[in-house]
Amino acid sequence: RVPQENILYVFFEDLFNQEQVKRICSFIGAPFVPGDVARKRNVAGKNAVPVRAEDRCQMARALKPVYDFSMKRFGSDLPSKWRESAALC
Repeated sequence: RVPQENILYVFFEDLFNQEQVKRICSFIGAPFVPGDVARKRNVAGKNAVPVRAEDRCQMARALKPVYDFSMKRFGSDLPSKWRESAALC
């Protein structure tokens, strides 16, 4: 069993800002080196596939157990996009 103080939860949506990088570096005891967090990579842009509202709703229903667990476990630390997706239906 891993002691709670040795666990850091970080959501993908929150990874790309300097404060989060500082937090991770501090947690693992590594020196902070600023990174290029402004440049977006792997962005769909003009190749983005539109998702219909009913499909988004179906995905949200399928992921409801994950959203429910995550909201209960992480509360206000849960990224806003997760809360928005959970509220689709």
